[in-house]
Amino acid sequence: MGSCSNDTQNYPMIIISDFGTDVDDAQAIAYLCSNYDKKAANIKGIITVGDIPRVRAQSLEYFLSSIGDRKEHTSELQS
Repeated sequence: MGSCSNDTQNYPMIIISDFGTDVDDAQAIAYLCSNYDKKAANIKGIITVGDIPRVRAQSLEYFLSSIGDRKEHTSELQS
């Protein structure tokens, strides 16, 4: 499975992101979500890492709702 493959299969994907520090994560996640209905991405979950991951996860939830993400997203935030 290459990143530039013409393979028509969509593999399950878990994204690990330090969302909130740079715009690159937001751009990549927005792109993948915009292509979700076209079956280009099979996103099973997004894990936030880095300093204060709980705040990053909350920011990601807000971001997903603001871009109109149609999939139900829930967070399993630990105290």
